Amino acid sequence: MAAGIKSFRTTAKRNEPRGIFCAIGRCTDCMMVVDGIPNTRTCVTMVKDGMKVETQKGLARISRHKN
Repeated sequence: MAAGIKSFRTTAKRNEPRGIFCAIGRCTDCMMVVDGIPNTRTCVTMVKDGMKVETQKGLARISRHKN
């Protein structure tokens, strides 16, 4: 936000931009790929030196393994 970037991800179907909405980690509007991990809620993620943050298209599917 401080760098002027207001669109963090786009929606899968309509490619609409999304940015900060709730800023408390409840919605999915701020989801981005952080250090290769998709669906990271960036509004509640601590910033670290060398962190790689990328725009995300839609929401990534997360596979769930059964034990």
